[in-house]
Amino acid sequence: MSLFGNTSALGTSTPAKPTGFGNFSFGAPTSTQQPFGQAPAFGAPANAPSFNFGAPTTSAPTLGGFGGFGTTTTSAPSFGGFGTTATTNTAPAFGGFGSTGFGGFGSTTTTTSTPSFSGFGQTTQSGFGGFGSNFGAFGQQKPITSVAPAFGAFGGGFGTQQQQQSQLTPEEAFTQCIFKVSFFGDERDTTISRWNYLQAMWGTGKAYYTQLAPPVEITPQNPLCRFKAMSYNKIPGHDNKMGMVGLSFNKSVAQIKDLQLQLVPVLNQMLGGNPNLSINIDNVRGLSDDKSQVMIFVEEKSPATNEVKRIPATDLCAYLNQPMTKGQLNNFGIDQIIAQVMPDDDQLKEYLMNPPKGIDPRMWRQAIDDNPDPTRLIPVTMIGFQELKWRTKCQETETEMHNQYLVKVTRNLENLKQRHTSSTAKIMEYRRKLAELSHRILRIIVKQEITRKLGVAMSPEEEILRSKLENMQALVSAPTQFKGRLSELLSQMRMQRDQWSHSGGSNEYKLDKDSTDEMQTFLAMQQKAMALLIETMNKDIRALKIISDGTNQLMRG
Repeated sequence: MSLFGNTSALGTSTPAKPTGFGNFSFGAPTSTQQPFGQAPAFGAPANAPSFNFGAPTTSAPTLGGFGGFGTTTTSAPSFGGFGTTATTNTAPAFGGFGSTGFGGFGSTTTTTSTPSFSGFGQTTQSGFGGFGSNFGAFGQQKPITSVAPAFGAFGGGFGTQQQQQSQLTPEEAFTQCIFKVSFFGDERDTTISRWNYLQAMWGTGKAYYTQLAPPVEITPQNPLCRFKAMSYNKIPGHDNKMGMVGLSFNKSVAQIKDLQLQLVPVLNQMLGGNPNLSINIDNVRGLSDDKSQVMIFVEEKSPATNEVKRIPATDLCAYLNQPMTKGQLNNFGIDQIIAQVMPDDDQLKEYLMNPPKGIDPRMWRQAIDDNPDPTRLIPVTMIGFQELKWRTKCQETETEMHNQYLVKVTRNLENLKQRHTSSTAKIMEYRRKLAELSHRILRIIVKQEITRKLGVAMSPEEEILRSKLENMQALVSAPTQFKGRLSELLSQMRMQRDQWSHSGGSNEYKLDKDSTDEMQTFLAMQQKAMALLIETMNKDIRALKIISDGTNQLMRG
């Protein structure tokens, strides 16, 4: 025998005994227990929200607790898919989510439900034997303000309805704002869930899902964001012997450059003020619009041998990451200290084997397969427009650096070109000098031979050479041979020269500035060469005069 009717069997119809609360004899007829899932003896039918992805579902509550004891639950899909309408009425529960009171035994129970946060916490007025109060406290109305998505406050006391608010993790809150919105408790929640889903896809906004909790801040890092792409970065880091350590600041590059002079004394103080240690700042680069990184390395000078070596990056990073030292650096604005060392093979393998959060593993594997240079590049993700904007800015900065380097290379090439032109001119000048000296030597040898063989008959070799020269002169002087051709070529050259002089210089031939400068350079060189030639001739004339005077003296003497 049971106090709350005969519920000893599920799915059977058993008459209730006229004892206990089952038949509390206020003139009400005796009720029978219906099969499980049908309307019971007492308690009105009610509608409760369900979470199905299909047609409306009719279900019966379980017997676990006082909430929904023997009631029928009819619901339409609240978030089964976009395009359905969720209609939710009051949910029967004793101490549950916005339920009616325990009901009156033989009295009329009037329930008024107003939509509130998540459909929970409706104000309930019910009679207890006609006293006009809730079962929890006579003469009072206690709204329920719970967000626990359970079967009701099973285990709440008879005197009060106590429910604790559960703490949701960010992942659970994000999931609930997409798939389980209970802000108004009616079909408007479907619209809110669609709007939250749309915001999640574009990666910005605030998602509301309940009135008792703050909205969820949506960022591009959520798993549903559609604005994702893959790119490749150079594998970061240097050799540990280089001692490169990165200090990250939550400041822009311009602010860091203002603090750059103060950074070295602060770090020197952190290192104990050792005079043998020198702190050097390698470069300052931006990580984002409001973040930057300063690359430093420390050199240690040996007092005995004056040898200078760098402190390894891992040792320096471990020292700066000590609690006391790191606290002082944090006060200066440094939030992270990283040793810029090259990752080993195991670290790279672990990085490539684990896709980033929110990235499809197939997309990650495809990016690994499409890597143009796996030995130098690693795949990275771009999520949201801010990362795309920052990467574009970095590419523009890198392109500007490349352009500056190309300008520098162009200047170097211009200097090399000028040096090449000057070297070519000097080579030509040296060749002329060599030819002049060769001719001078030849003339001197000729004069010397003439003087030495004066009055001596010609040798057979000289006779052969003289005959060859006479034959060549005869060929050139013959009117039908080369002399006519030479005369014709000479006349054509004179005609072209006269035609050019009479035309006054046509505009057909123009020289650009570079060619003009080059021509002026060559003319100056020619003028200089002519001056040197004149000087050489004067020297030769003086030398020949001295030789002639000496020869005459020898002849007379």
